[in-house]
Amino acid sequence: MKENLRVRSIIEIVGSPENYVNESMDKVVNKLDERAEIKVLKKDVFNANQIEGKPLWSSFCEVELDIDGVDTLLSYCLDFMPSSIEIVEPDVFSLK
Repeated sequence: MKENLRVRSIIEIVGSPENYVNESMDKVVNKLDERAEIKVLKKDVFNANQIEGKPLWSSFCEVELDIDGVDTLLSYCLDFMPSSIEIVEPDVFSLK
C-alpha cells in the first residue's frame, strides 16, 4: 500500500540572462504540473533577481505537493533537484 506524502519544497534556478531564468522556471513548474503522481497543492514562483556583484540571476519556487509514496518522492528529487524538502505528513512512516 502506498502512503501519500505531503511535502514542502523549494526549487531554485541560477543563470543568465534574466529572461532565460524566468522562462526556465516557468518550464519547470509546468513539468511539475504535468506529473500525474504529484498533485501541486500550492505554488509561489518568484521572478529572477540579480545576484549582487555577479552577472547571474536567481529565481526560486516554493511548492506544496501531495506525492504518491516514497518512490515518487525519490523520483521528484532526481528529476527536479530541489534545494529543500520538508515532509509535512505523515509525522511518522517506515521503510522496509
